[in-house]
Amino acid sequence: MIKEGSTFVWNLLRNKLNLEFSQESQTNINRLNELLLTHPAVVYINHTSKLDALMAVSMVLSQLTNAKNILGPVGMKHYDWRRDPVSAGFLRLLKYMNIRALPIVQVDDKVDYGERQRLMIENLKRETEIIREPGSVYGIVPEGTRSKDGSLLKANKGIGYLGGYGEIFYLPVVFIYQKPAPKQGIILGEPLQLKDIIPQGMQLSQDPREKAQTIANLHMSRLAALMPYSLRGVYGE
Repeated sequence: MIKEGSTFVWNLLRNKLNLEFSQESQTNINRLNELLLTHPAVVYINHTSKLDALMAVSMVLSQLTNAKNILGPVGMKHYDWRRDPVSAGFLRLLKYMNIRALPIVQVDDKVDYGERQRLMIENLKRETEIIREPGSVYGIVPEGTRSKDGSLLKANKGIGYLGGYGEIFYLPVVFIYQKPAPKQGIILGEPLQLKDIIPQGMQLSQDPREKAQTIANLHMSRLAALMPYSLRGVYGE
């Protein structure tokens, strides 16, 4: 029932918004679905609209039928009923679709959540261990916030730490709804492991934070390569 409903939403949104979805993108997500039988995966997207979450959820549920566990971090400012009641309601509904939304306090969030913040960090560490299991899909927005003009912002380090959870395949996904892009569409890159993403001969820093930022930037460069130059933002080079 969930798959049928998600497929309906996925097709409805693409048709309503006139979003092109190429055969190459379909091939890439079909390939990831096959890989989920033996590996975990990270699906990461650019972020320009509140539609992104709905688009990503409907895509994952309808296309990645081999997914067993679906989870990902969400900003506490969107999970908090008092600050964003619409998003808070949507995020809580996800559990009925077997998706675990893990609230975190983002770096630009200055609200003090006290004891709740400590419990969130502990819960995030515990739940994230599920990524090690084949069939797990971890969804993440590397930028951590919405881009107001559609161009890429600098990534946070979060996605750069995920390589420590095993032989993960990473699928970059780009949503382009608005002009001045030449055309609107959903573009998916090839699912690759970190060993195939890091350029041969590149020496990563021994400092965990610097290493994570470098890896995050490499992932963002993959997103940028799928986008028109005018939207590549800080990854335009």
